[in-house]
Formats: sequence, structure tokens, C-alpha cells
Amino acid sequence: MAGRGRIVGSNLGGKSYENGDGPSVAEVRQARYICPDAHVTDVPFSAEAADLPAVWDCSDCGDGAVADGLDPDVATQAREALAVAARGGKPLAKTPWQHLMERRTVPELEVILEERLALLRGRLRASA
Repeated sequence: MAGRGRIVGSNLGGKSYENGDGPSVAEVRQARYICPDAHVTDVPFSAEAADLPAVWDCSDCGDGAVADGLDPDVATQAREALAVAARGGKPLAKTPWQHLMERRTVPELEVILEERLALLRGRLRASA
């Protein structure tokens, strides 16, 4: 019954099977992301990564943070994309004023306003 319960012949733990080189560590570059609440999140990426994401979740509040140093137009587009994603993919709804401005100019609206006010003033005089 000798030798039961032990591994025989492998010298387990007695020597290392790893060569002396050891693993090589990949080069890392840090990307900084800033959320709308001004929280800063530093994220390590491989130096070989071709494209870094423009948006990353803030580690403090969970909101979408935009990469620091982005072109302002790209940062604005990234924030708008975050807002759309937060609404479940639905684009921002236009306000009534935006719909109105698609159909009329401000001078046209002023003319219509004067017509309506004249009509209301005429009704007020007739009822008085």
C-alpha cells in the first residue's frame, strides 16, 4: 500500500517546467475619458490597438464619457449617439417650434400673428 495517495515520478512542485524567459508584457497606452459631470476615467488599452472607442462608461456615475482630445464635432456626435442609445435608439423628438420653423419663416409668422390678433380684437369689440 506504499505510494497510495501521492503522485509518483513527476517530482511535482520540485522543479519548474517554465523556461527562463518568462512571459512578455504588452505595451499599454492610457486613454482618458471625461463624462458630462467632469469625472475622469483612465482606461488602459494595448499600444497595438488601431482605434480606441470614442465613448466609454464613466467609472464614477455610469454615464457615457467621451474621449479626451477628440475633435469637438466628433465629441458632439458621440454625445448625441449616447443620448440616442439611452432612449433605446429613438432619435430626439423635435419640438413644436422646430416643426413650425420647417414650414414657415419668422416674417411669415409675424404676418399670421397680426392677422389673428386683428381677428380677435374685432371679436372683442363686437361682443362689447
